[in-house]
Amino acid sequence: MKNSKFLDQILIVSAYLFFIIPLILFFFGWLKLIVSVIFSILLIMGFILCLRNWEFLAYKLSYKRTQFLIFTIILVGIWLVFSGIGGLGFQNDDFSGRNAMLRDLISHTWPVHYDYSDQPILQEIFGDQGALIYYFSFWLPSALVGKFFGWKVANYFLFLWTGIGVLLTILLIARYVKKTNIGYLIIFIFWGGLDIIGFVLLNDLNLFGNTQPPFSTGLKAQLGLSLFNFLDNSQLEWWIPPFQYSAQTVQLFWVFNQAIPAWLMTALLLNIKNRKNIVFTYALILLFAPFPSIGLIPFVLYKLAFPINESTSPNLKRIFRETISFQNTIIPLILVVTSYLFFSATISSNPHNFIWELYGQLGKYLPQRIVLFLVLEFGIAILLVYQKNNKFLWLATFITLTIIPLYHYGNHNDFVMRVSIPALLIVYILLIKKISTINLFSPKNLRNLLFSFILILYLFFSSFSGIHEFLRSRDKLIEYQGFPPPTDLWVSYEVNTDGDGMKIKNLTNFIAGNPKNTVFFKTIGKNDF
Repeated sequence: MKNSKFLDQILIVSAYLFFIIPLILFFFGWLKLIVSVIFSILLIMGFILCLRNWEFLAYKLSYKRTQFLIFTIILVGIWLVFSGIGGLGFQNDDFSGRNAMLRDLISHTWPVHYDYSDQPILQEIFGDQGALIYYFSFWLPSALVGKFFGWKVANYFLFLWTGIGVLLTILLIARYVKKTNIGYLIIFIFWGGLDIIGFVLLNDLNLFGNTQPPFSTGLKAQLGLSLFNFLDNSQLEWWIPPFQYSAQTVQLFWVFNQAIPAWLMTALLLNIKNRKNIVFTYALILLFAPFPSIGLIPFVLYKLAFPINESTSPNLKRIFRETISFQNTIIPLILVVTSYLFFSATISSNPHNFIWELYGQLGKYLPQRIVLFLVLEFGIAILLVYQKNNKFLWLATFITLTIIPLYHYGNHNDFVMRVSIPALLIVYILLIKKISTINLFSPKNLRNLLFSFILILYLFFSSFSGIHEFLRSRDKLIEYQGFPPPTDLWVSYEVNTDGDGMKIKNLTNFIAGNPKNTVFFKTIGKNDF
């Protein structure tokens, strides 16, 4: 078979359609008809112009690439079964809200709205009506399938749709690093921060403790506790609240609707070599994952400065001239306005502060805790991955992950957990790029040999957060002697909460009260309900 651009065209077009299909569904489901038609036509025009400016690669589907593709599909399938997505494996607590979201998107007309007139508790908060406001774009294709074929088929399609998103991400990463290696996929699945070390330091050895001096228990007891934590299936990510940089598997198992669009968009942006497409491409994620979209901004700026490589110095006039295009201006404007009006419609008010404003609540060891968090979550990794030819990407990643913990938003600090997703993926990409360019375990090169041993140790300890997620799912499969029932405590966002304060608080994050009075539904949104 001769080299052809066809395979690369399929990959790039599929990656864009992963965003564009749900966006068009959102336009026709939530916007006034004339607005949805205009926006959809403009979006498709922008997409066509974008493809014309893409530099597609020519290659053939060799035996090695075919083998990599088959193994990737198998491993991704196994990964997804353990995640609970699609209702096949164990579902963690967050699936209560996610299953309710999908069910309402299937069973209710679009835009999804609720009647609270006969529920006094909710009526007092939201008024007679409420509308679902959330970044649910990821579910829209599955919900459409569910409207025709029912709940079960919708879940099977969600499993397939998620798998497509993960597969496209992995293939785009392979395209960027110019390597197809199944070992890199295994690292992708299990890689995370050094949570196990932090967990042992803070919980077993009582570092920064208030009840007893650190390291005050006997060595035997400390070793026993540490061994238990290594073999346990507990979630390690919350070892140092309110901070968390989530491992890849944790992201997939808990926030797949944000993680997969963020992964795919990060990989797509890194592959772009034409400034005329960068802002257009970035804007596609706004209705999918608002927090990760914030974390992508430094890398959008990086790509505008260095669209091909870092060998040429950026020129501001040239950057401006080459960035201006139809797709880079009109489409981002549409998506920014739409997402802002839509997401601002909820009545939710989440706590937000700079981290030093919480000094009294978090204790006198706050600076030390931040430093320890940064060192264990990405500091060691960022030192391992440095390469001179990627120094500006490395610097952008380092600065981004260093400053993210300085701001706190939400009861569970979603800002830190979700804004960091793109930068963490780039640390992984830089890691495998570094691995791909050196001769590991070479006895003739002492430096590479030392790096190899440090790398193996690092990857071993960084895998425990992902391993624990697998172990928890495995244990539930054993407990139920098969697939556990879905986590479905919520059922619907229309169901009476019986005065449950926590449920009511959660509802305010998802519901716009008296939606016809909001700017979104007064202007571009459908309001004939």
